[in-house]
Amino acid sequence: MREKIKESLLGFLQENYPEIILLFAQRGTLSQYLDDRLDLVEPLVDELLEQGDSEQHITQLCIEQLTSSFGPSKYNYLKGVLDDEFPQEYQQFEQVGVLRSELTNMIVACNNAFDAFEFSETTLDDHFMRHMVIAEIHDYLISRSQN
Repeated sequence: MREKIKESLLGFLQENYPEIILLFAQRGTLSQYLDDRLDLVEPLVDELLEQGDSEQHITQLCIEQLTSSFGPSKYNYLKGVLDDEFPQEYQQFEQVGVLRSELTNMIVACNNAFDAFEFSETTLDDHFMRHMVIAEIHDYLISRSQN
C-alpha cells in the first residue's frame, strides 16, 4: 500500500511540481523526502484500512492530504502562459521533448514575479502578475537563444 501511495505521489509531483523533484533529486534526498511525506499519512492509511476502504480510495485521500498545502502549481501556471502567449516556443519545446525542463527553468526565472505578487490561489488571476511573468518568460527566451 505504501509503495502505491509513493508512486502516486511521485506521479503527482512529476505532473504538477517537477521543481520539487528536481530540488530533492539534486540533493540526493528525493527518496527520503517521499518517505517522510508518507510517514505523515500512515495513521490515516491504518484507519482507512481498518474501515475496509479500497486501495484506490485510500490512495486518493492520502494524495489529497499530502498535497493540500502545496498551493497552486507554478509549473502549470507557466505552462498555460507559455502555451497562450508563446505558442510557437511551447510547441517547439514539446516536439523536442524539453518542455518540462524548460518550464522548470522558467520557474526560477519568474521567481521575482511570483514573489512580488505572493503567488497563491488569490493571485492566479492577477493580470499584473501575468504581464510580469510574460516579460520574465520573454527575457528567459531571449537569453536562452543568445546562449
